[in-house]
Amino acid sequence: MRRQIAEGTRALSSRAPLRERKGVFTAALAFSLPPLLGFALKRAMPARKSDRSQTVAASCSRSALKLAARTSGQLGSRAAKFVKPELPPPPTASESKPSPAAQPLSLQAQATSDDQVPDWLHGQLNEEQLAVVTASPEAPILVFAGPGSGKTRVLTYRIAYLIAAHGVAPRQVLAVTFTNKAANEMKSRVLMLLQQQQLGLGGDDASEQQLASLRIGTFHSTCAHVLRLYGHQMGLPSDFVIYDTSDSEKLIALIMEQEFHLESTVMKPSAVRITVSKLKTDAPNPFSSLEDPAIEDYERRVRAIMEAYQLRMREANALDFDDLLLECVNLLEQCPSVRVALQRKWRYILVDESQDSNRFQYDFVRLASTDVRSGALVSPVFMVGDADQSIYGWRGADLHQFVRIRDELPDCQVFFLELNYRSTEPIVRLAQHIIEQDAKRLAPEKQMKTHWSQGQLPAVVHCPDSRAEGMFAVTMAQYLVEEYGISWDDMAVMYRANSRSRGIEEECVRAGIPYRILGGMRFYERLEIKDTLAYLRLLGNVDDVVNFERVINTPPRGLGDVSVNRLLEWAHQLHLSPMRALELLAHLASDSAIATEAGLAAEQLPPSAPVAQLLQRGEVCLADSALNNRQLTAYLQFYGQYCGWRALLQRKRQAPGGEAVATLTHVVSQMLDDVGYREHLKTVSQSTGNAALRSAHDVHRERLENIQALLQAITKFEDTVGGDAQTLQEVLQLYLEEVALVSRSEEEYLSQQPDGEGWQGRLSLMTLHASKGLEFAVVCIAGAEDGTLPHFRCLDEPDRMDEERRLLYVGVTRAKSFLFITWDGLPLSTGDDKEDRALFEMQRFRGGRPLRPLSAFLMSVPTELLQRRQAKQWMREIARSHDWARRSPKLDGMLSAFLRRVDAAEATSSSRSPYKASGGRGNAPPYFQRASEYRGNWGGKYGKRSSSYLKSSSSSSSSAGPRPSSMSVGRVVHHEQYGKGVIVSRPRKTGLVSVVFFGDDVGKKLVPQGELS
Repeated sequence: MRRQIAEGTRALSSRAPLRERKGVFTAALAFSLPPLLGFALKRAMPARKSDRSQTVAASCSRSALKLAARTSGQLGSRAAKFVKPELPPPPTASESKPSPAAQPLSLQAQATSDDQVPDWLHGQLNEEQLAVVTASPEAPILVFAGPGSGKTRVLTYRIAYLIAAHGVAPRQVLAVTFTNKAANEMKSRVLMLLQQQQLGLGGDDASEQQLASLRIGTFHSTCAHVLRLYGHQMGLPSDFVIYDTSDSEKLIALIMEQEFHLESTVMKPSAVRITVSKLKTDAPNPFSSLEDPAIEDYERRVRAIMEAYQLRMREANALDFDDLLLECVNLLEQCPSVRVALQRKWRYILVDESQDSNRFQYDFVRLASTDVRSGALVSPVFMVGDADQSIYGWRGADLHQFVRIRDELPDCQVFFLELNYRSTEPIVRLAQHIIEQDAKRLAPEKQMKTHWSQGQLPAVVHCPDSRAEGMFAVTMAQYLVEEYGISWDDMAVMYRANSRSRGIEEECVRAGIPYRILGGMRFYERLEIKDTLAYLRLLGNVDDVVNFERVINTPPRGLGDVSVNRLLEWAHQLHLSPMRALELLAHLASDSAIATEAGLAAEQLPPSAPVAQLLQRGEVCLADSALNNRQLTAYLQFYGQYCGWRALLQRKRQAPGGEAVATLTHVVSQMLDDVGYREHLKTVSQSTGNAALRSAHDVHRERLENIQALLQAITKFEDTVGGDAQTLQEVLQLYLEEVALVSRSEEEYLSQQPDGEGWQGRLSLMTLHASKGLEFAVVCIAGAEDGTLPHFRCLDEPDRMDEERRLLYVGVTRAKSFLFITWDGLPLSTGDDKEDRALFEMQRFRGGRPLRPLSAFLMSVPTELLQRRQAKQWMREIARSHDWARRSPKLDGMLSAFLRRVDAAEATSSSRSPYKASGGRGNAPPYFQRASEYRGNWGGKYGKRSSSYLKSSSSSSSSAGPRPSSMSVGRVVHHEQYGKGVIVSRPRKTGLVSVVFFGDDVGKKLVPQGELS
């Protein structure tokens, strides 16, 4: 107390600014008031204090604490509003941890005074970040981290703070992220921070070996790790393999064909896989995309396929991504000993991007952190996320899981990171306005601020058609390169759906703009990589059916679909995997000339248990396979090669002296040579090359480079795997798990390339979902019209509309300096939501250029937050700003081409309308006349925007012009049952008319002409 008063007195006598001196003195006095008042009351009151005196003392203490929270410069966090007045009870002696501070939680959550903060943290974090990093290690913490607020930095420093300031061993920390790339970056940052600051790791110097025990990974990799350690307690073998999305879809297609005789044209395997995933994870509305009459039959089929799928997965000793989470949660629920073991192993749990977690991911964290009997918190949880950036509800993420920790743990501390270091003030203000329109925000009190006070006002730009929109994006990018020197790899074009990228790609090719597609053809989805990994997965799991089908005739071995299906059917009848069936064939034919021709005897492995049982019972013979000698020879040759590769994998990685004697890279390279795969790629490239774009030679060279990149990635993995694997077979299992769990984004591909070779200096094209976590100096969001953003499937679902709004918010907050938002629809609105929806439906059924208005998310944005421009006018201004013909002939040509394109689009736009007559738009239906009127509300030659039109009623404008003739396309009609609608096709001979209705039942229907008025 004396020290605090002395510090306050010294502050008043210092040379600091008066306001700062007063703040320090007042804060010191405020912290001194509770004990001072308590002491004074003690002296003034008798020995037996009345209840009233206790109340007065408590009230004085609370008032002093409130004064401290208001006045202390270090207590600016919003956490004070949520935190509780006491810490949870300390852990038991048997589970000793660093003891928590004794001060009340409301101060503990925010105490960042110099005597509490380690020296190495000074100047590294802002006040908000510092309060989060130095919060009590023993309290559950929830952090709402806005975009660009440095949440990765906070997580990194939090881990380092636990290790350095509280003596936590790295092996006691579990950090969960959503991509392997983020996990690797965080681990390297923690190591670098500890080494730079020369901080201790459990008493020793920081070292890679010690930090290797720090567990940082994705939910799926963490669950896979737990299942390999403890899964045997549920009967799960530790050598299970992981099926990725492609493997799962292939297995489902195989089941549909073999067991249900369904073709992929009837039911798409990809759609079935998505529905199966929703059913397994209890996602809401798994059949929501189907029409009502089809749901019952489709659901019955899908559930039957799912049952067969799970059975095949067990037979193949495989788990998919959903199974990793489900089985791990089941393990923790059914085996309390495993739960206790994990709690002793991981004393502190940190979770990144928590807003994207689903129920099972949250349950894993809950089970791993709470006591088996009492449910009390054992391992403190530190969760970071942003509810405003939750955009993965369509794949099972549940936004409300993010705040369960706040609701279930009463002593949870809540913090806000609101200072944006990425974007300029105009961009931040626009983003804040967009997200504030979400009435269901989980943290409406979160207000973004920015570190950068100035900047260019974001622009929404209207383009006459989709090609002009693509041309505007690439031309503006070229202009920014020329005028501001911005590099290509610091610019991005984003869109709601992948289909939007085609026009932009074409314009990049025409203009010679280097570009890359993030989330497009990913590295691990390329043909040559999938083929190679299929061989490796089959080597790792002899019971793998899916990858056997992929490799058995790749390269071609003279085995047609008929012979392969015969083998698969025979194996299925014997309850064997295809490779086990080949093993059986090899033993049955071991004394025949076929085996000699195949060169099999010297390489054959001893029979496995399933095959040995069949041989012992003598229940099979070679004739049962229904294969001819040529086919048997081809199969047995492949089996002989397979046995040779498996034998190589059993070798030790190192000799007794420690020198390396075998590598997985060597085995993979030899395998590719044995099957002639590199020569096979030349043939494949000749059939896929396109003379207009790339020659077959270029395609072949690119495929070989990808193979080499994969071999380099395997070598790099072998160097980092350490002593976790003794044989090459163990290395292979670890590598296949790494590949299956790795984030399959283009950024992961870049991380596999030496120094990102071949990808530097390119314009990035990506979906808004793929942009999560990235940032660019320049961002252009294309296709910002109703029906696209928000997507038309979300228009009638409030929760999905909220997610669409958050998706736009994510895209806007990717921009650092320049933000352009484009749309190519006519500025069309009727002022009636249902009628607007019907117009969209009409255009969708009629074909042609859709007449969509600007996104509803942007219509209400004030003009001081968003400038509205016409693309033609803007490009003309740029063209006149310099002598581009001399300064940059390339940009000059692009500007000229754009202006010519816009002129042509404007000249032909009216001729494409089915409503054009001699009077221009005079014969158009009323809503098209209102659209023409609405065009006068946008910049350039269309004048200044006003809001008066939006308030006009349908009835007041319906008399603006004559209606079309009876039953003509475009006429507004009325039906007694369905209400008002628009005719979209002429009457048929049957007397039926196609009408899009926009009452309560929006959609296209065939109705008798006589029922319309």
